[in-house]
Amino acid sequence: MKQAQGGAVEVTADRDSKCQRRAATRPTSLATRLTAQARAWYPERGTPTGGLPLTPAKLRLLPYLQTHLTAEQIAEQLSVSSWTVKTQVKSIYRRLGVSSRNDAVHKATTIGLLGA
Repeated sequence: MKQAQGGAVEVTADRDSKCQRRAATRPTSLATRLTAQARAWYPERGTPTGGLPLTPAKLRLLPYLQTHLTAEQIAEQLSVSSWTVKTQVKSIYRRLGVSSRNDAVHKATTIGLLGA
C-alpha cells in the first residue's frame, strides 16, 4: 500500500496484477457507486432517458407482463414472493417511464428489450 497524489491510497495485489483498487479521500455514496457499476456492466441497455438499465431479475420478469397472470401467479412461476414481483414491476414502470403493463410491454418492445 502506498500514498498517491491527492491523498488517495493505492492498493495493489502485486506488481504484475491488473487488479488495482483506489480509495478516494472522500467516500462516494453507495447509490453513486452502484449506478456507476450498473452503467459499466450494461452500457448498451438502458432506459430511453439514459437512466439505470433493467437488472437481470427485472428482465426475467418483463416477458410475464405480456401475459394476463396476476402478481401471485407470476411469483409462483418465478419462485419469488408476490411482494417481490409487485416491487419489481413498479421499478420497471419507473425506469421505462410508464404507468401500466400495456405501456411497459409496448415501450420494452420498441426499445428492443422484448421480442415482438
